[in-house]
Amino acid sequence: MSKTRTEYFYGSTFSASRGECLRVLIAAIYRTAKEKRLFTTDDVFAQVGTEQNEHDFRVTTGPSKLVAVALKKVWGKGDIEPTLADPWTSTSPICHSRPKTVWQSNCVQV
Repeated sequence: MSKTRTEYFYGSTFSASRGECLRVLIAAIYRTAKEKRLFTTDDVFAQVGTEQNEHDFRVTTGPSKLVAVALKKVWGKGDIEPTLADPWTSTSPICHSRPKTVWQSNCVQV
């Protein structure tokens, strides 16, 4: 008998499985990529705010680096790619103005 382990995230405003959180992040990446030619994870998390409390979602899933997993999945499909541009400074107080990789959309709808 196979035992599968499901990881759950418990925030103050939500609880969800790893798979549900990954789905939310991938959907947010695609929404962002359709709106902007260049973006960072700050833009992605702003899109997450349409489904979840952005701050709570970000703080709760942050240590797992789940956003990196979601970005790699979408990058693997060729819909986005990291740029060689200088990193942008984060505008999010959670990130303390640290540099962020700039991603380029290959599916922008202008």
